[in-house]
Amino acid sequence: MQIVAGVLVIAVVVAVAAWLVIREAGRIAKEPPPADHPLLQFDNVLASPHTAGVTREARMNMGKIAAEQILDALDGKRPPRIVNPEVWPAYAKRFEQTFGFTPEG
Repeated sequence: MQIVAGVLVIAVVVAVAAWLVIREAGRIAKEPPPADHPLLQFDNVLASPHTAGVTREARMNMGKIAAEQILDALDGKRPPRIVNPEVWPAYAKRFEQTFGFTPEG
């Protein structure tokens, strides 16, 4: 990916634009903004849906990571990205009761 000189890509710009739409409308904004929205009139603004970064490669990678974590968990390894780590002790106890050995971590 090449960034062209003079182009600024910052998530804050999108957040500010969304806030302006909400403020102007007096309610929660719907996506996409109307075609005549002031932000969309600039020739150096690229508006894209939130899923613009979800490429085929990214989805394949997410599936691969999920599969690796499932296999690691079944092998008795603690997954690296647990969303609710407070349940690990209960999981480890059930794992030991089921498989006969204590998982790592």
